[in-house]
Amino acid sequence: MAMVINLYFGYAFYMAGLLRWTGVKNFEGELISGGETITIIFIIIISVTSLAGAGNNMPAISGARVAGKFAFDVIDAVPSVQPNEPGSMVLKREDVKGKIEFDNVCFNYPSNPDLKVLKNLTVTFEAGQTIGLIGPSGSGKSTII
Repeated sequence: MAMVINLYFGYAFYMAGLLRWTGVKNFEGELISGGETITIIFIIIISVTSLAGAGNNMPAISGARVAGKFAFDVIDAVPSVQPNEPGSMVLKREDVKGKIEFDNVCFNYPSNPDLKVLKNLTVTFEAGQTIGLIGPSGSGKSTII
């Protein structure tokens, strides 16, 4: 890669010298200067290396586009239950009473019947409580929810 870049520099300087020697003029009608030549060389080198580096990130960019589409589909989805429909009722938090109880709950997924995700789980969630479920991956936290 270094050899290609050095060959490109050599060719660019050769062409710049040739254009200057033969009297080729720029858009303003002046002879091409050394500064213009260096500027063009660096613009091309930086542009090509930037484009080459962007190719490595294309799978991540494609994945981000797909994830973004899913996220916007969820955001734009219209819920089937509208809060302001005639006859609908808004419940206040303090009016909701009750609790959720699990009593000796066992569970395993059909795809892996030998692995029990929940074994004799007994727990009570009282109304108004904030509960944190902790444990290693695969211990059944998401299954409880």
